[in-house]
Amino acid sequence: MSLRTRRSPCTHSTSGQAGFTLAELATVMVILGLLLGGLMMTLSTQLDVARESETRKSFDTIREALIGYAISRAGSVVLPCPDTNGDGLEEARVAGVCPSQEGWLPATTLGLSRSDPWGNRYRYRVDITFSSTTPPFTLASVATPRVCQNNACTQILASNVPAVWVSHGPNGLGARGDGFVLHPQPTGVDERGNTDGRNLPDTADTGTCSGGTTNLSCSFVSHEKRETAGTGGEFDDLVGWLPAPVLFNRLVAAGRLP
Repeated sequence: MSLRTRRSPCTHSTSGQAGFTLAELATVMVILGLLLGGLMMTLSTQLDVARESETRKSFDTIREALIGYAISRAGSVVLPCPDTNGDGLEEARVAGVCPSQEGWLPATTLGLSRSDPWGNRYRYRVDITFSSTTPPFTLASVATPRVCQNNACTQILASNVPAVWVSHGPNGLGARGDGFVLHPQPTGVDERGNTDGRNLPDTADTGTCSGGTTNLSCSFVSHEKRETAGTGGEFDDLVGWLPAPVLFNRLVAAGRLP
């Protein structure tokens, strides 16, 4: 009697099944990596764009706060002194003069946020004529700081500027971050134009910027964002300023000048 081997109905050959080879899996992983990398880059770029827009909006608030300070301050009409110790308050005047004409925005004094959307302090420069109470400024006063399109200041965007403020942008070079810790200084000449010669000991330079003396230490740089290889080096600073005519008009309208 012969015995027949019956094949189980659940038994089947796998020789015809398709599978992924290691090469195919590697290709899929590379594609996924590229897609995810591109997505992350897009999100990062979108976040920086949103932060830049938020920063520019904050500049309007800073400008109004500075004007409001000058209008509402009892006694002499002046702009606030910079904050130099990181507490957010303007430094006390000595014999009517700010101890430093540049430091960081006295945000607490002005009722504003201390930091830009990247978490860094706003740099702030005020002209000595417009921050001193002895004597206070008048409609005939002229400010020294100016804003230019390059570090050499061959193209001037604004002159006679009583106050200038700077966000050091996404790279934060030259700014102070959390804990008032100083970030590395910029290497591009245009970004260094927003830190050179001022705010010691933040830089090793010793240039001065005092009323009536126009030099590169009184000049800030503002232009479109540029990569490292661009003219003037990497640049992503955002610069705002308060023109003297705008300040004068608001003070006259409020009855604080002449």
